[in-house]
Amino acid sequence: MSRDFRTATVARIGRSYPRPRSEPVDAEHSSVGGFQVAGALIALLAALGLIGWFLAR
Repeated sequence: MSRDFRTATVARIGRSYPRPRSEPVDAEHSSVGGFQVAGALIALLAALGLIGWFLAR
C-alpha cells in the first residue's frame, strides 16, 4: 500500500487558502490612528521648540 504524499489531504507549504473577509471600514473612522496624530503633533512641537532654542542662542 503506497501513499502518494503529493496528493494527500494534508496542509502543504505553498498551498493557498481563501482568506477571511474583513468587515468594511466605516467612513466615520480615519485610516490614521489617534496615537499617530498625537505623535505627529508632539514631534512637530518638539521640532519647533528646538529651532526656537537654536535661534535664541
